[in-house]
Amino acid sequence: MSWEPQDDAPYGEWIVYDEIGAVIGSYGQDEYRAKEVARSCGGRDLGITATYVEMNR
Repeated sequence: MSWEPQDDAPYGEWIVYDEIGAVIGSYGQDEYRAKEVARSCGGRDLGITATYVEMNR
């Protein structure tokens, strides 16, 4: 019996959204950079958030 890798394992990435939910950028696993971008764009005062989103491949 051979072993085959599972391609359906979940993975996630950091995505920065604006106040209406449009994507400003995605930053892979770089949490610090995503949060820094969100802060530099106005942060929560303007409704801009960095969110970790899990996805299936």
